[in-house]
Amino acid sequence: MLRRSISISNRPLRAFTLIELLVVIAIIAVLASMLLPAISQAKLQAQRKVCQADEVNLVGAINQYFATYSRLPASSDAVNSAAAQATTGANSNDFTFGTYNVNVPALGLQGQILTIGSGHKNSGYQANNSEVMAILRDDNFTPEISNNLAHIYNPQQTVFYSPKMASTNGFAKGSALGNPGLGTDEILRDVWGMPYIITMDLGYDDRCYDDTLQTMYAWNHPGQTLITSGKAVVWSFGPSRIINRGVGLGVSSNKYVVISSQ
Repeated sequence: MLRRSISISNRPLRAFTLIELLVVIAIIAVLASMLLPAISQAKLQAQRKVCQADEVNLVGAINQYFATYSRLPASSDAVNSAAAQATTGANSNDFTFGTYNVNVPALGLQGQILTIGSGHKNSGYQANNSEVMAILRDDNFTPEISNNLAHIYNPQQTVFYSPKMASTNGFAKGSALGNPGLGTDEILRDVWGMPYIITMDLGYDDRCYDDTLQTMYAWNHPGQTLITSGKAVVWSFGPSRIINRGVGLGVSSNKYVVISSQ
């Protein structure tokens, strides 16, 4: 019988040296640093698409409401305010449902987004998008539109818009961020927790004029007016959560503003 001899080496297995481990870790760190910006950019683009899809759906709901009632989802207060505050040169009597009565710390010195006459001044009646949400969703009561009791503005009690519900309302205490979706305060916020801005064509000329967008647009296009066709335009501050009326669209903090008509 043949016997096979097995020899076992007494040499110890070679381990990585500290320097080699550090080199491997450094290579992994470099690769990760190269991938993270791409991942972050992809996430941002995905969020922007979600945001714009929400805006387009909201505009669609407003159009459906108009097709049903031959008017836009706004209270008589908003309609009367728009009629009294015709925007010079814009050929319309439009109304902006902005950030009125909303805690938006990120606005800083830029102030509130309001329906304007000139210079962003209070036009007598202001509202945020909760008024629009209450009408489109046929909510019987909300603090922003108590005159929607008895379904005055949606007598058929049709639900034109069903947004995602937020976990809580408004901005958390001590935080500048809100919760995406529709809060218990009836305000619809974007994926970054900021309220959507809605400007409606209450002049019924199929032309929407938003003064805040116009102010920023004029920096890029002096002497030109930004008019959006249709019954409404919806926009978001974007991931920066701030805007700067002192610079143009696409510049610095306004770089990521998301507009439904884009």
